This record gives sequence, C-alpha cells and structure tokens, in this order.
Amino acid sequence: MATPSDRLTHSEHSLPDVSADNIEHNLPVTPPMPHYKGDNYYNYPTQAPELNSSTTNINMQPNPMYQDFQSGPPQRRSSENQVIVEKIKEGNPDAQSPSSNLVNNVKIYERLDSILPGKLSLTPRYSYNPQKKTERDSVYQYLGSIRSDNNQTLDGLPVSLPDSKSNYIARVCLQIFFSIVLIITLFIAVSALVIAMLSLSTSNAQISSSQEIALILEELTPLINANSTYKLLVQNITNTQNSLSSFRNETLQNFSVLFNTPNNCYERSTECLVEKHTTSCSTIPLTFDNSTERLTGLSCVTTNMNGEAQIVLDDNSRYYCYCSITISQEIVWMCKISLWEYMRTVFREDGAYTYIRNLQMAIRSPDEPEAGSSKHHLVLQPSEEIRQRHITRIQQSAPFCVMRSNKSGKFNRHKSIPLIEQRDTDPETLRLVEDQERANYWKRWGPYLSERQWGTVREDYSSDGSCWDYLSHDHARSRAYRWGEDGLMGICDRQCRMCFCLGLWNGKDPILKERLFGLTGPQGNHGEDVKECYYYIDSTPTHSYMKALYKYPMCEYPYSRIELANRESGIGGPEIELEDLGVFKDNKYWDVFVEYAKASPDSICIRISCHNRSNSPATLHVLPQLWYRNTWVWGYQHEGATDKPLLQLLEDGHVHGEHNSTLGKWCLFASDCNGQTPQILFTENETNYKTLYGMEGADKYKKDAFHRYIVNGEKTAVNPNMEGTKCGIYHTQDVDSNSCVKFKLILCSEKEKPNLSQEEMFGAFFEKTIQIRKSEANKFYSRLVYQGITDFKSSLSPDQLEVVRQSYAGLLWSKQFYHYSVKDWLRGDPNTPVPDEARLCGRNADWGHLFNREVISMPDKWEYPWYASWDLAFHMIPFAKIDPNFAKEQLILFLREWYMHPNGQMPAYEFAFNDVNPPVHAWACFRVYKMTGSRGTRDQKFLARTFQKLVLNFNWWVNRKDPSGKNIFAGGFLGLDNIGLFDRSRPLPEGWVLEQADGTAWMAFFCIVMLDMALELAHTHDVVYEDMASKFFEHFIQISDAINQLGQGKGLWHEEDGFYYDLLRINGQSFPMRIRSIVGIIPIFACLTLEERVMDKLGGFKTRLEWFMKYRPDLSEQISGMDTNHEAGYHHLLAIPSREQLIKVLRYVLDEKEFLSPYGIRSLSKAHETAPFVMELDGQTQKVTYVPGESNTLIFGGNSNWRGPIWICINYLVIESLERYHFYYGDELKVECPVGSGNMLTLYQVSIELSLRLTKLFLPDKTGKRPCHGEAKSYQSDPFWKDLVLFYEYFHGDSGRGCGASHQTGWTALISRCFEKLAHH
Repeated sequence: MATPSDRLTHSEHSLPDVSADNIEHNLPVTPPMPHYKGDNYYNYPTQAPELNSSTTNINMQPNPMYQDFQSGPPQRRSSENQVIVEKIKEGNPDAQSPSSNLVNNVKIYERLDSILPGKLSLTPRYSYNPQKKTERDSVYQYLGSIRSDNNQTLDGLPVSLPDSKSNYIARVCLQIFFSIVLIITLFIAVSALVIAMLSLSTSNAQISSSQEIALILEELTPLINANSTYKLLVQNITNTQNSLSSFRNETLQNFSVLFNTPNNCYERSTECLVEKHTTSCSTIPLTFDNSTERLTGLSCVTTNMNGEAQIVLDDNSRYYCYCSITISQEIVWMCKISLWEYMRTVFREDGAYTYIRNLQMAIRSPDEPEAGSSKHHLVLQPSEEIRQRHITRIQQSAPFCVMRSNKSGKFNRHKSIPLIEQRDTDPETLRLVEDQERANYWKRWGPYLSERQWGTVREDYSSDGSCWDYLSHDHARSRAYRWGEDGLMGICDRQCRMCFCLGLWNGKDPILKERLFGLTGPQGNHGEDVKECYYYIDSTPTHSYMKALYKYPMCEYPYSRIELANRESGIGGPEIELEDLGVFKDNKYWDVFVEYAKASPDSICIRISCHNRSNSPATLHVLPQLWYRNTWVWGYQHEGATDKPLLQLLEDGHVHGEHNSTLGKWCLFASDCNGQTPQILFTENETNYKTLYGMEGADKYKKDAFHRYIVNGEKTAVNPNMEGTKCGIYHTQDVDSNSCVKFKLILCSEKEKPNLSQEEMFGAFFEKTIQIRKSEANKFYSRLVYQGITDFKSSLSPDQLEVVRQSYAGLLWSKQFYHYSVKDWLRGDPNTPVPDEARLCGRNADWGHLFNREVISMPDKWEYPWYASWDLAFHMIPFAKIDPNFAKEQLILFLREWYMHPNGQMPAYEFAFNDVNPPVHAWACFRVYKMTGSRGTRDQKFLARTFQKLVLNFNWWVNRKDPSGKNIFAGGFLGLDNIGLFDRSRPLPEGWVLEQADGTAWMAFFCIVMLDMALELAHTHDVVYEDMASKFFEHFIQISDAINQLGQGKGLWHEEDGFYYDLLRINGQSFPMRIRSIVGIIPIFACLTLEERVMDKLGGFKTRLEWFMKYRPDLSEQISGMDTNHEAGYHHLLAIPSREQLIKVLRYVLDEKEFLSPYGIRSLSKAHETAPFVMELDGQTQKVTYVPGESNTLIFGGNSNWRGPIWICINYLVIESLERYHFYYGDELKVECPVGSGNMLTLYQVSIELSLRLTKLFLPDKTGKRPCHGEAKSYQSDPFWKDLVLFYEYFHGDSGRGCGASHQTGWTALISRCFEKLAHH
C-alpha cells in the first residue's frame, strides 16, 4: 500500500515532475491519466529545434510524441505539390492518409536529395500503427537502422577449443585480434560520422534564408492562392526574401489582432490589465523587442474559434502566437509566430488528426537590426465565407484541443481526453485545461476554508467522544486548530497553509464576528443548525471569480435568545431562525459582499463591499484577516509539518509572508475606501492558554488578540513589532444610510507582485481584473452550462437560469480542505498531552490506514463539514458538467488505498467510518464517464481504473452484508436515518434478522451498474471484461430472484399490496414491515436494457446469456425480452420488477394521496398520516407516521427526516430509472399520472413531470413566493432578498419549505440537471 508520501512521486503512467508546484498541487496527488481520444494521442513537440543563421538544416528525429502524425518534406517541386494538393481536394485516400504507404515517403526524400544534394537532412516521422510494424521497420532500415542478419553478436559465435596451454594462447590471441579489429572499425565509423556532419553543416550553410522561404512558398502558394484573404501573407513573404528580419517586421506591420469584445481576452499577465486592454473593438499594439527577441505588449489568449486569431503570449516564457485559419473545408492551418515559426497542415476527420506534412523555417538572420524596440501590429482576418465554413466544421467535429506552452517554453501534450465538449472555447475552459495539465495552478486558491472546524470529530480529543463540548464555538476564537481552519466567507490554498477571511464588528456584539454561529446537536431542537444568513452568489470552476454575501445585523447578535427559542420550540416545533427574532427589522443590517478575482493563479484581487441597508447612518468595523494554519506546535512528522512561518509589515506598507513549504513568499496589499493604507494588526495563531485554562503559554500574543483589541479595547493584545503568524487589516468606517463603502486588497505571490504604484494597483488594474473575470464567468456559464445554444436560453426563464447559476455557485463554494490522519489522531501528537487509551479501541479505531489531506466536496461546510461517501457520489453528477476532471479525481480518490479500507469498504463519514452508505459510487463513476465525452471519445482508462477498485467494494458487500448467503442484504440505516420502525444500524436482539428491501435493491443496482461498466469496457477497451460481465449478470439474476420470491416469508415483494417491504424474522416467524416508504421504491432503480446489436459484438457474453436463457429457466424469468422491430434488433431488459410489478409500484408513486407531492416524490406515503404503521416489538409499541417536515424523533440526532419530506437525490434516481424503462418499453407502456386524473403518460413523460415539479421548489410564483423559503416575507418582495436562493437538505412533503441544512448544495445541486432536462425536452 502506498503511503501518502509515496503518492508524491509515483504514477502509473510516468514519473511526475517533482517540482515545487507539482508537490504542492494537490497532496496526496491522484496521478493524472494520459488524455487520449480513441487510439490517437494529442501529442505536440516539447521543444522547438535550435536554429541559427549559419544553417537551415532541418533534422526531425523520430519522436514517440509524434506517433499520430506522418510528416512529409517541406521541399517539393511546385508541379508535384500541385498534384498532391489536388488529390487531397479530390478526397484521394492515399493522399490524405500518409500512413498508407510509408515507403513512398522515402522515395520523396530521395527526390528531395536530388533537388538539393547534401543541403537537407531529413528523417521522417511515422504514424503509429501496430498492424504495419513490418512496413515501419523497412523505413527504419532505409534510414540507416542497422540490423544484424543473423541477430548474433561476437559473444554468440561458437568458439570451442581444447583446454591446453597452446590452445589457450591461441584463444587469447584470437580474442585480442577481434578486439583490435572492433576498435579500428569503431574508430573509422566515428571519424566518418564526424566528417560527414562537418560536411553536411558546411553544405547546409549554403542555403540562404530566402531560398528556404522560396521552398516553403512552393508548398503554400497552391493552397493559398485559392483564397484571396490570405494572399497578403504570401505577398509579404515574397517581397522580403532577402531579409528574414524584414519578413518578420513587415509581417508584424501588416497584420493586426482583432477582438470582438474585451471579454474574448484571457489575461496571463497583470500588465495586460493596466494599459494594453482596450474597451472597444480596436487594434491592440504588439511590440517586438529585438534585444530579447520577444514579442511583448499583450499577454492574453483570444478564445474566439470562429476562424479569428488565437494569441498566446506569456511574460514568463518565449512568446507564441497561434492562429487558427481555415484554408478550405478540409484543411486547418495553425501558425506559430515566435523565434521559430511552425506551419502545419492538419486534417480533421471524426476527431482524429492526420499529420500531412511539417514545415519549418527560421526567422533569424545575420542582418538583425540593432537592439531596440519598435511597435508593430499583427494582422489576421479571415473572410466571412471562410469563417462560416470553419464554424460549420468545428460544430461537426470533435472538441477543439488547445496546444499550450508552459513557463519553460516547452509544450505540454494533453494528458487526457479534452475536458469539455464545446465548440467556442472560453477563457475559463482554457484555465481548466491549464490546471489539469499543471501548466498553471489556477485551483491553487479557492473557497477551501471550512465554515466550521470547531465541534468536529477530528478536533475532538476527549475520552467520551463529545465533540460538540470538547471544542465549542466560544473556544474557537482562542484555540488553535489541529486539523484545519475556519472563517467567514474565506479562502485558502489547496493545503490550507495560508488562509484569508472576513472579520466584522457592529459595535454591539459581545464577540468579533470571525466565523458563522449555529446551535450544536444537543442545543438545537432538530440537531445542529447554522443560525446565520449567508449566500453563495457566484463561482467559476477554477475560482477565478467568486462572490458571496453575508447579512450582518446592526443590533447585537442574539446568541442566547436563539438557543432559548429553539429549546422552547421543542422537537415537535419548527426550527427558529435568525429572521424569526426580528434582527433584520426595518432593514437595520449590513449586506457585506466579498468578491475574489484572480489576475493570475497566484494574484487575487479581493473586494469587500459593505452596504448600509437602513435609513440611518451607522458605523462598521471591518477586519480582513490573513494567517497561517498552525502546523508548527504539534510536533508531528507526517505530511504538512512545517517550521513556524512569518508575516511582517514592510516599509512600503504591505504585508510580507514567508513559508518554508512550497507555498513560498506572499504579499498582501490593502487599501481603504479612500485609497489609503489602513491600520494593520499582528498576532500569533496560537492557543490562549490563560483565557481557556488559566495558565501561561509560550507566546505573549494569541489567536484571540483581534477580538480583545477591537471589542475589549485591550491595546496590548497585538504585537507592536508588526510581525506574527496572523494579521488583520483594520478599518473603522461611518457609512451613510442606503450607502456603500468598498475595501480593496490584493493577495499575491512575490513572483507575481504588480510593479505598480498604490494608486495604479487599486485603480484600473484592480477594477479591470474584477470586471473581466466576472464577464468571463458569465461567458463560461452561458456557453457551457447552458450548452451555448439559443434554444436552451429561450426555453428557460431568467428566474430558472438564476437558480441554475446559484446552484453551481453553492456546489463550488462547498469545496473544503479536509485533513484527518486517523492513526495520528488516535495516538495524539508528541507535543500534546497523551489522549485516553480508550480512544485506541473507540471511534474509527479500525481505520488507522486512513489519511485524508485533500480538497473534497462537502455536503454543507457548516452543518456537515466532513464528507459522506454517498453524498459525494451525487455531487459529482452536476460537477461533471462544469469541471469533469475534478469529478473524476474525486471519484477515484475515494477508491484509493489511503481511503478505501483494505477489506474493500469505503469510508462513510468521520463520525463512524464503519457505517454503511448506499453503494452509489459505481453509478456515479459510470454517469461521469458518459457525461464527460461523446461516444468514441470517452475516458476508458478512468472507467477501467474505477471498475477494478469497485470490484473490491462489491466483494466487501457480498461478504459482509449477506450473512446467510441467500442474496438478501442488510446494511443498517443506509443513509435513510429514521426511515424504519427502529434504528436499523443498532444490533438486533438475539434471534432477530432484518432483511432489507433497500439493502437488497441497492446491491442489485450496484450489480447492474457493474455489469454495464463491464460490457462497455469489453466493447471499447478489452474483451477480457466479458468474463466480469457474465459474473455480474448472473449475480444480478440471483439477487433479483431472491427479492421477488413469492410465497409466505420468502421474498420481499408483497403481492397483496403490490409493494416491496423489509422483512423482520423473529425466531423463525416472518413479519413484513408494511411501511410504504422510499425503501419499497428503490428496487425499481435496478434496470438495464441489453441491445442485440451491442451483444453481437461480444460473442462470449452473448453465448453465456443464450445458455442461461435456455438452461436456467428457473432464473431466466427475471429477464424480459422484446422485438423492437428496428435496426437495433432484439432487446433484453434486466430489472428487479416485472412489467406488472413496475406498474403496481408506480400506482403508489404517482398517487398524490400517497407519494406524489406538488414538488416531487415524498420519502413516506402520505397515507400513513391517518394510518400510521404500528407494531409491538419486545414489549414496546413502535409507530411510524407521516411527518412532512423536520423529524419528530431523535434517531441519528434528529437533524434529518426520511418519514415524509422530499429528497432530491432519490427523486433524481427515480427520474433516471423511468428514462431507462422508457428506452425499453417505449410508447407501449403508459401509466396514469397523477393517479385518478385520467392523464396517461409514457414513462419518459412521467420523468419530465417529476422534473417539473422539483424545479417548482425554487421558482417564484405569481406573488413572488418561492416554496423553498416557506412563508418568509422578505424573500417574496424585498429587493435585497427576493433573488437569493437557498438549497436545503430536504423539503417539506406538502408545502415544499426547505428543511435541514440550508446550504447542502451538494446533492441538491442536482436540480440543475432537472432544469437541463426540461430545456432539452
């Protein structure tokens, strides 16, 4: 098993670059998968050839990175070239496929040598084709690859002499003779090689630059003359053949870069934002600096793929200019203007690139002008006809794959299939590509700071596991955290080394507002619950732009009142929220917006906007804080331990920070609302032992110093030496009524520190950065999330689009750095008191291998600031739409050996890793696989990689949760906390056995997904997966048969009721738990259609299926079959319910008196409201009744409820299942929806109806009321509230009011998929 440190240097595919950036990129690192498309890699040269003025020798060595390409010679007679071009235009396959006859290319080289004898040295590249190995070897031989005729060496010669003295001497002499001959031969060969190289160099020097250009023109002219738009380029080259410098300069002078809008520009340098970026459609000047041989002035990339220029310039590397130019319908040119210029002809067909020929030319010459700089313009503007032709071709072909250069000037070949299928690449998508390739770490900083680190299991070192009491909210401001940090609307780097958040004080609160407050599990009447009003407004996947809102009351925060009010409300009453206490009355509150915009990966502009919403002036204390997570006092040795870093104030007024990890040196610049440098406070991020325990600590300055300084007026609390590990930028501002003040900060690495004055830095540069990043965020979502097509926008209203946008914002803001090493946590740290030994046998003691230190998607960063494995699986479905690589990495992460238990179990959550969540991980992996690529372009390596580990998890389920071996599974609560009559996770009395319908159905669902994955891999990857497909096929049949067995006490299907129930066996007697809940609906999830046309390609699996159908009639009843009478042929349906059973279950699901609510499917039938299920067990009366809102029991803490409310995650699985059934049954199967309405719908139409009902939860009605906000008046009409949306954990079964965690945008973000389904429908 690899240790966390091993993961820094090991990769399944290649040794990673163990540089500072790579080490800190994401520890532990999930090794990147090579990006490929079908069988063809997107490979590009890593370095341009070294050329100088004395030679134009073009020596292209065979390189495996060119395995998809076949390059031909740049020199040809124009007549011969014309023939080749005509063949290409006529669609001659031999001309279009250079790999069809490699030997002919050798003949071409012979002709080239006859044209320019001794002046050109060429070596052909080749297209990799395993079936043409012999042909390729012949080319190697022709080019000089020496092979031995008999494949024997000198050592292999038979030498056998008698063992006598004379023979021994003879043998030694013979060996000496052969050695001398070998040495002489090698000497002659080396001498000849040196002479040949010198001769070749001398002869090549005779080719002038102008001659080389002339040769290239012979290639280009026939192609370009057909398009008058590009004659200007030819004319420039022709008129300046005598001077390459003139060629370069005149080309620059006659070409200009056109931008439709400023939003098409993707900045990679801060200088671009200061002066060079124009706000109108005009020419942008580019300067060529002859002393440095660099093109300067603009550092951006245009993202317009409509045939216009695409520019890549980077101040940290050589400068490249890429232009995508359509020459004709068949040919796309990509030009690079730099110290070297490459021109490649690329033919694109069905997503595959075929390399036709490679052209190189030097643009350096001896007559370079003297050092200096002059301004030139680059021009490239295709005609409208060419542009439209290019658009059509891009729309019909595979996603465009961008070639990137890294800081060293080398090209990174793509390591995966293109991230996102879209036709018009936008800046944010390019940032995703760069981050995935580790060319630029755009995700180094993000909203990874937790909103609650206090009260968590990982910070709990108590003997009894009382995490809420061990580190409370009141202690959080004074106590250093061990495993993480928290803060108000903050950010941190991906390893949480440096953190930033907001601090506020209204002059009345008893404490400084540095973190969100909420009630703990024991305090709340329905478990833990945050008692604040905050909202996630926006975020891009790379967090290049983020925005959040916090509503801060002007009156004293009612800490005691809100706890008392919830206690009085009791378990039968609703939760009392902040709004219910009147703290926002008369608009006496502050709207505090925080925006983050990245000028570069390590340069972040931060704007804090404070709005006084009241009708009277008020004073606000604002304290943005920057600090280092405490990693130096504990004495641990695992990853992340560092020496104590330092923040200090420099003479020029900015804060300088230095960390001895790979984070390096950082700077914080600040400006108040008047543009002046504000007061800066310093302290240490260390525990205040005196305040907490009455004892002195090592350092004088403590974590709570800012609270004591501002609230208590304790001026000695902060460090007068202006240094420490924590600093605060202190503003005190009087704000008029209905007015706003803004505070600006820039956090950047020392390497990317703007070389600007304070006024310039917080002027045009700052505002332009935020403006552009915000505009790019709009562009990203309009083109990607909304599919970039008009019909999607027109089919969704602005209100619907806003809900989708905020759902993605909440999903992205819910990322969190999560650190937890169970072994170290159990034993304690060297520099801390030794924990109670009872811990070694207590919570999570069986998970000593688990080491978490990654950014992970959380359910809710306050209420659930820890991952839950089945929650995360649902999160990745919407994530796959906006950041597919992150979705894949997260799914792979939970299958890695430092997460998954050696026995195959996946960790549930930190309160009890041994708990069992529903096995939906396989479904998420397969859905992400399908969502992130079209057929033929999907990431098969990702699918194979996850499949192997999921097999281990499947075996764990079979071995641990089917104790009787009868294919009837248990599993405990399975994520449905209080769904049963009693707590299903607790041990049952002796002689009791609970057979769970949901546990068995989940396993059938798991099995059917694994079967589908195996068939996909067998069809597209490797036929050996057919054996695994057969295994999962037969296992599914066994499970399906077990759950459906009819007769007294045998199966879990109740024929009389037409529903699935749990079965309780007590000492041989069987008791069906006749509770109509989501437990009985889950069996319909397990369904899969096997198409004949697919199985025909999998002979082994088809043979096994036919044998099974013929010789196992006792089990083959579980397989439905139908003739579809079209090209697809015969279909087989694998499903738990038969057609009749499905219809019976759906009659309950679609009945508004049972499961169907106006806003989706309830988790418990409404029929139990008047007819609760009652059962006498062990002398006690147990009852289950319909509870549409918050729970009225304390099972699992009482903070969630599965006895009536609507859960979007389950609803989404129902919708997908109905779509799969419709694929098999088609329009032949219709059901009444709603029951009693007489409205007969196909199953697909039912899925659309359910999607429509779910989306109504978040949309305002005619009065402005959104059901998710209940009866809150402020959300209905107040202009400062009505557009804000909260994505709750679950929703009231009747009214749709949001319940539970208010920011559980994880699986509730699935609502975005429902909106998209409606749009497509």
